[in-house]
Amino acid sequence: MSRPQLLWNFRVNPEERNVRYVFAIINEPREAEAIRNRIISTFAPVDTEMLLERKRKVAQGHYHIMALTTQKKLENLNEISRGNVKRDERLYERQTTGIDGLEAYVVSLLR
Repeated sequence: MSRPQLLWNFRVNPEERNVRYVFAIINEPREAEAIRNRIISTFAPVDTEMLLERKRKVAQGHYHIMALTTQKKLENLNEISRGNVKRDERLYERQTTGIDGLEAYVVSLLR
């Protein structure tokens, strides 16, 4: 199992006055689900039509990726996870492959 961590990034959309956040939760499934729920409650209400999620188990561990659009700003990551939290500017939905490209990037981190 890879070391538990929470990776995150964001892109601002000034025209629509919102922010697209992307999270990669690398952890055991139960803890990943708890972190996911804290993310959702932090940004609530979340537009479920703009929420993308994937969960997978690979040989190196479990991951849960999610992307959401909100008008709220992330104030304090410690409210979401007290573990290894860091911003990764390469964590974003790829223009041509969307969440598939994002998922491929997360899997490459686990190797």
